[in-house]
Amino acid sequence: MLYNIIMGQKDFDALEQRVQELSMLLELNKIIISTLDLDKLLNLIMTLAAQVVRSEASSLMLLDEAAQELYFNVALGEKREQIKQIRVKIGEGIAGHVAQTGLPLIINDVSKDYRFTAKFDDSTQFKTKNILCVPLKVKDKVIGVMEAINQKEKGYFNMDNQYVLEIFASQAAVAINNAQLFKKLRDAYLGAINALTEAINAKDHYTAGHVDRVGEYALSIAQAMDLDDEFIEVIKQAALLHDVGKIGIPEAVLNKPGKLTDEEYALMKSHSAMSAQIVSPIGLSPRIIAAIKQHHERIDGHGYPGGLQGEDISLEARILCVADTYDAMITDRPYRKGLSKDIAMAELKKHSGTQFDAAVVEAFLKVLNK
Repeated sequence: MLYNIIMGQKDFDALEQRVQELSMLLELNKIIISTLDLDKLLNLIMTLAAQVVRSEASSLMLLDEAAQELYFNVALGEKREQIKQIRVKIGEGIAGHVAQTGLPLIINDVSKDYRFTAKFDDSTQFKTKNILCVPLKVKDKVIGVMEAINQKEKGYFNMDNQYVLEIFASQAAVAINNAQLFKKLRDAYLGAINALTEAINAKDHYTAGHVDRVGEYALSIAQAMDLDDEFIEVIKQAALLHDVGKIGIPEAVLNKPGKLTDEEYALMKSHSAMSAQIVSPIGLSPRIIAAIKQHHERIDGHGYPGGLQGEDISLEARILCVADTYDAMITDRPYRKGLSKDIAMAELKKHSGTQFDAAVVEAFLKVLNK
């Protein structure tokens, strides 16, 4: 155990390894506290675990309760993509046995163990020599297993390796449990927001379908600008939620057929900040919140709610601004009929560089011209 080594063993290399283990665990704890991105957490946990126990490959498998099978959530090593396609029944192989019993296993010569199945090696041409496998548990319930395969330095796993991997497994289980609880809360909150969106559509039937159309336009702009998948996911979520603050705007103001008073216009302008405030508690990316809040800002600084200008406005918000304004122009409103596509495009071009980001307008006009 750690305290025996630190107190009694003078082997400097062993002491150095323990210090490394502790520093990695501290790093892991900091990250678990700071993020609920489950994929990022689990990949990090497995990367660090493989480094600490010096394994050639490692994997984390989760339990599919309905099928009573284990599936690969994380697989590290040269054959990770092939491995991730395989499922293991409970009780099958080393991993299935650990999932069934809830007890860790060290097998230092798999060729002599009846529980070992060679189907992984057969499908990947990978040679498994030894395995350390520990269960993942939440409140004594097995939810998966963690494996380290082929110890690179000594050629075998020992109880110290098992002890360390069990700590990593407990951290992974905490991360999974936290993420699952958070997902339930988030799904419930998003369900409530979707209900709010439907309520807004019922209040303001002129903008029914507006959210979907803005999302489609914003997505087409992002793709035309060759933005990455992460950006596209941000823009999708921001478009979905950008107008939820309109739930706080009286129907008489939303559907007023004439010109708004100064007070009514000020109330109408509050919806972007209100939208950001409504969605803030669900732990969305700050980029999504910024895009929602800033989608009525203008390049020249005459927008709202912050009077931001130029690149102080997030690119996501600049894209949403163009998509949102275009849809508003071509849609019938209580006080006017919708403009034609050509006139709306001309307006975008006219105000490019003042109200709108010129590069965003250019990309969108190319999309519309197609």
